[in-house]
Amino acid sequence: MTPFPDVIAPPAPGARVPFAACAARVLSGVPARPARAGRGGLSPARATPPRRLAARAQVALLLGCLCWLVGAPASAAEHQPGDRDFRLPPGTTPAQTAIWIRQASSRHGLDPALVRAVMEIESGGDPQAVSPKGAQGLMQIMPGTARDLAMNDPFDPQESIDAGSRYLKAQLAAFGGDVRLALAAYNAGPEAVRKYGGVPPFPETQRYVGLVADRYIRLKTGGNLEAFVKKVLEGQAPGGGPEKGTGPGAGKGAGAKKP
Repeated sequence: MTPFPDVIAPPAPGARVPFAACAARVLSGVPARPARAGRGGLSPARATPPRRLAARAQVALLLGCLCWLVGAPASAAEHQPGDRDFRLPPGTTPAQTAIWIRQASSRHGLDPALVRAVMEIESGGDPQAVSPKGAQGLMQIMPGTARDLAMNDPFDPQESIDAGSRYLKAQLAAFGGDVRLALAAYNAGPEAVRKYGGVPPFPETQRYVGLVADRYIRLKTGGNLEAFVKKVLEGQAPGGGPEKGTGPGAGKGAGAKKP
């Protein structure tokens, strides 16, 4: 029995789960090295130290999130964002943006990598982005949601990151910490998620959830999930992801509704 049996659910038919085997191995708590043969036969594997178990627990949640979220169609994560897509206004550096993300994440109790993933998929890192539906700024906040959040300037990068983080946290709270549903609500609106009792059957929303999940995993693992899992299985602590890189805007934005 895995330590987190509820984290990984069976993927949907046709879903792409490239690292499911790695996730299962981490969750099962298999020894990093096989038992060695001694004079009296095979020696039992050493008990896993608590620190390593804690590291595996973190990665189990990360990989569980991956396997869970990629239940979207395989096309949901086809585009892989690149650094060349990243755009910032004059005077704003990636380092400054990273600081704002860390500050907002700390303030609202979020993983900075998740906030960055949402930002990159939403706007491609363009603070002046405006979607066809009217979502604005780095975090693509809809005008009505911006009013609810008492935003002064939706195109201000720091304010957009903070407001988007606050809205994302609200969706996580509304849907019991379910990241998949929170992301769907960020894209299609919480009413749509409640109406369908899950991720709405909108191709854009399903693709959006897959894109954010894919980007989040890549940020957390530095772009190499297999190497990341190997390090954990060998007893090394999990590491963080890069602080830069982005992708094109794919979502309608916070508080959007399906037409």
